[in-house]
Amino acid sequence: MSRMRFEYKKLDLNVLKDLEKGYAELPDGFVHFEFAGMGDGPVVVLIHGLSVSSFIWNHTYEYLRDEGYRVLRYDLYGRGYSQRLEKEYHKEVFRNQLSQLLDYLELSYERLILVGQSMGGVVAADYCLEHSFEVEKLVLIDTAGLPEKSNPVQKILKVPFLGKRIFKSLGMKIILDNATASLYDHKRFPEYKDLFLEQAQYEGYSHAILSSLVNMPMQSMVPDFERLAALQIPTLILWGENDPIINPSIGHMLKEVIPHAEFHLIKESGHHPHYEQSSLVNPILRSFLNSK
Repeated sequence: MSRMRFEYKKLDLNVLKDLEKGYAELPDGFVHFEFAGMGDGPVVVLIHGLSVSSFIWNHTYEYLRDEGYRVLRYDLYGRGYSQRLEKEYHKEVFRNQLSQLLDYLELSYERLILVGQSMGGVVAADYCLEHSFEVEKLVLIDTAGLPEKSNPVQKILKVPFLGKRIFKSLGMKIILDNATASLYDHKRFPEYKDLFLEQAQYEGYSHAILSSLVNMPMQSMVPDFERLAALQIPTLILWGENDPIINPSIGHMLKEVIPHAEFHLIKESGHHPHYEQSSLVNPILRSFLNSK
């Protein structure tokens, strides 16, 4: 799998049916998802980041499911096995995706606990602001949305036309390099690269990444986080102590913006502490979910 070609297949519903993947046909496109659990407790919604897919929640999803929680994970449009959209990826796209998926699953008026990581934190925060009456708690893991130093490549990618040209020739190398670098110790997770690359065989993946980089508020969410703080929704912030993608100083900054939030630095982990250090993160998550 790690030697596979990139974007040489089309993703359609027949692929999902052949692979026996669960999916929802929504107004904006089809979405791959998994939902487990019964009862009347809140629904824990797991929202992944920019370039990964819902596999990044493997350890979290399975843990919460086995603990008896109702838990939903899904692939954002353009990632994993969800539809590649032929339009730009703005925050409204992802807000509508989650809203429509909850409608499809008849969970629209259920109490929600949103768990967003990296760009998924932006999606979770945005949804929370628009649907605060639904959201009981919020978890932000190494989330984007606060200002930080952009590397030169990121700046060039945002230049119209030039960014598309560069990304067309170097995009998958950039994505893959960042994916490998995002882990504190990738040797501990030999499966990670292949799981990451599964999605890259389908056309439209690189467009989704570049469009999200350009159009999502990756560094301009401070006013939104301030509005969240005013809502006083119980919030948990988790950050990998060795995150090379979004520096832990951003986590401390976010804690200052949301003073009531509970904050934990996770040792020996990079951008995905819930994946790398699930034995540390899962108990913290469970304690937060169970807190009054």
